[in-house]
Order: sequence, then structure tokens, then C-alpha cells
Amino acid sequence: MSTVSAGFSRSDAIKWAASILVPVLVYFCIPVSEGMNPKIPLFLAITVWAVMSWALETMPSSVSAIIMVFLYSVFVTKPGVVFSSFGTFLPWIAFAGLIIADVLHRTGAAKRIAIKIMLWTGSSYACAMLGFLLAGFVLSSIMPASQGRLIIFTALGMGMVDALGVDPKSRMSSSIIMAGLFATAATSPAFMTSMLLQLVGANAAAVASGQEPVNYGQWMYHQAFGCVVYAAIAYALIFMIRGKERLRDRGQMRQMLTERLAAMGSVSRDEVKGLGVLVIAMAGFLLAPMAKLDGGFVFALLAMVYFLPGVNLMTAADLRRLDMPFVIFLTACISIGIVAQNIGIDKALAGILLPLLEGQGETMALISSYFTGVAVNFILTPMAAMSALCQPMAQLAVDLGVSPQAMLYTFSYGLDQYIFPYEIGFFLYIFMTGYITLRHVIPALALRMFIIMPIFVVAVLMPYWKLIDVL
Repeated sequence: MSTVSAGFSRSDAIKWAASILVPVLVYFCIPVSEGMNPKIPLFLAITVWAVMSWALETMPSSVSAIIMVFLYSVFVTKPGVVFSSFGTFLPWIAFAGLIIADVLHRTGAAKRIAIKIMLWTGSSYACAMLGFLLAGFVLSSIMPASQGRLIIFTALGMGMVDALGVDPKSRMSSSIIMAGLFATAATSPAFMTSMLLQLVGANAAAVASGQEPVNYGQWMYHQAFGCVVYAAIAYALIFMIRGKERLRDRGQMRQMLTERLAAMGSVSRDEVKGLGVLVIAMAGFLLAPMAKLDGGFVFALLAMVYFLPGVNLMTAADLRRLDMPFVIFLTACISIGIVAQNIGIDKALAGILLPLLEGQGETMALISSYFTGVAVNFILTPMAAMSALCQPMAQLAVDLGVSPQAMLYTFSYGLDQYIFPYEIGFFLYIFMTGYITLRHVIPALALRMFIIMPIFVVAVLMPYWKLIDVL
């Protein structure tokens, strides 16, 4: 018998058994020391169940996220605490980001920008891959939904592979598709709004230090230089993934891009309106603090302009097409951090880590922060990890006399390291296209994770942060 029951395979049964057994073991194996909240083992068991459900795909991620917050509300803490995540600006800026990404995708504005940048950089493989990254910097600065950027770059990469007659199972195909992932992820640290987990980290650092959150300009000042080097590392990895394979005709790539741009026709009014509203929303985000307004909510409010008469770039039908379960999933991930702080996990974790790091200095603290991000990424999604651990990490930095901003910057770099597709949605998305082969990319990603990035933290980030007085 290959199935347990109709529609439920033996593999499904094993996944369900694992997703239940592991949380049970977590619950009974976590010791409750004196002064520790007795709800912590139960919280961890519920959270581990949800994470395993997401990793093993035993049910839709948004459904398991909803179950998780309901379990929190019934057994761990008050519903008002659990659902306070809906009162933060993060789910609403995510909602606005989905709308903006949909508009820029449907109107073709984002695709036109990406193609033009790649054409400007030249027609060789090396220049086209550089064009991916340059286009990534531009789109990361104007398009807050990282999922939308990945869709654009993955579609362009698959188009290149098909148009150039490249074998989808080849190293060349893997390198081109990975260039799209790196264009989305490796360019994101430079811009505060390019990924939502960065906003979560910025807020946590502010709470821990008792200071105002860094603004958009300060974030760029702290991160842009390191991000350029980080993107250069990604660029080198693309060539490592490609190996000895070469394109047969360099001119084919430029011809394919030119044909795709010509097929789009001239710039449409909808493209102009789509970008115009985005510029206004970004301006609102940047200028709102001057009027003592919350920039995140202002940004989300201005994104609703797409629905107004005279703009008409979003309709009720368009809204139904958006990935709204993602917003629910995101909000539930934020709840992990809120509940963790409410029951004192941040203090418990700091109590465990602080004795291990005392006297080690800021270098060891930042390296440890990076590897903490690497480690938890194997069991938590990046957003869940940032939501659950950014507050205790920031508090730990304050206790150690280290900049909480620097601590969380390095933590987020750790969360951007992955080897297996399940670790991060970006990687899983491109892996499911069938245009990437895992054995081609794992050595490059492992080299980045364990060798290049620790050197990057010590030799690039720390000297720069000392120069600009972040450390």
C-alpha cells in the first residue's frame, strides 16, 4: 500500500507525525527554571509546530499561521496581545506593497525598467548579469514588495534561458536564475523599505536602545556601502555557479532583450501613473515624520490612490487576485515576536546568551549575531526569526554595550543565508521553476555562508561602521 487513505500518502503521514512529535518533544524537554514564565515551553511547542507545518507543507501556511495565533490566544496569553500585530504598520505596508507590485507588474513599468538597465550594461553574459544586479538596486529602492521583484527577475531569467536555447538543467540556467534571486535579495539591505523584516529589525533596535528608529536616509548611510560589497559577492557567486559553461552567441541576449522591449511598445499612460503614485507614496513615507505622522501608514494610505477615479489602476477584481493570505501569514509571524516578548523569552534568551558572550567584545558579538541568523534560518522563516528574536538580540546588544543597529544588521545578513530551498521563500520559488539544479548552487551558497560572510562582517562591515560611528 502506497497510501494511508485516499489523498493521504505515506509521505504525508510521516510529515504530520514529525510535525506533531517534534513540538511534543520540545514541550517536555524545555526546562522551566526559577523565574522563567511557565508558558514558555508551550509557546515554543506551538511555534515549532507552525514552523514545521510551513517547512513540510502539511497545510497552507496562512492556515497554520491562523491556528498558531488562536493557540497563543487560548493557551499562552491574552488575545489583545496576540492580535496587537494588526495594529502595527507592517501588515498594512505589506498590503500596500502587494498593490504596488501588482500595478507595476501589470502595467509593465517594472519590467521595462529592468530590461532597459540590462540593455544599458551591454550584451555579454557578464554584462547581463551585472544588469540584473543594477536593476535590482533600482527596483529595491522603488518597489517595496520583494515577492513582486522576484517574479519579474525570475520571468526575465526564464525568458533568457528559453530564448538562448540553454538547457534548463545546465549550470548556465542555474546561474541565470540565481542572478534573479540575488538581484532581489542581495540588493535589499541598502534600502529600509525593500524587505519588511528590515523594518521589524529597525523598530526592535529603537525599542531596545530607547531611541527613535533610524530613518530611510540613516539606514542607507549605514547599509549602502556594505550592500554594494554584498552584491559584488553575489555577482562572483553567479560565475562560480556557471562554471566552465559559456553562451554560444553573446549577441543573442541583447537581441532577445531588445525584442522584448520592442514588444512592449511605447511607455503607456498607465505606466506613468503607476510610477507617479509610487513616487508620491515614497515621498509621503520620507516626509511624514516631519509632520509627526507614521510614515508606514502614510505610505499605505497613499498606495490606495490607485483605486481613485482618474487613476483607476486597481479594481475590486484586481484586489481579489492579490495574495492576501500572505498578509495574514506575515501578521502571524509578527505575533511570534510580540508574544515572545510578552512572556519574557527575550529576557530568558539574553540570560542564556549573555554569559556566553561576556568579555568577548563586539567582534565576537557581531559574528555570533550573524551565525545565530544562519542557525535559526534552518528552522524558522526569516520573518518569523526576525519577529521572534530581534527584540532579545537588540536587548543583548545593549547589555553588551554594542550598537543594537549593528547587531540586527548582522543578524539579518545571517537570515539571508540559505542552502536548501525550504529555508526561504525566494529560493523555494525559483527552485520550483525547474530551471535551477540544486547541486549547481549549494557549493557556492555554502562557501558564502561559512567562509565569505564571516570575513565580510569583520573586514568590511565593522571597519565601515566604526568609521561612521555606528560602532
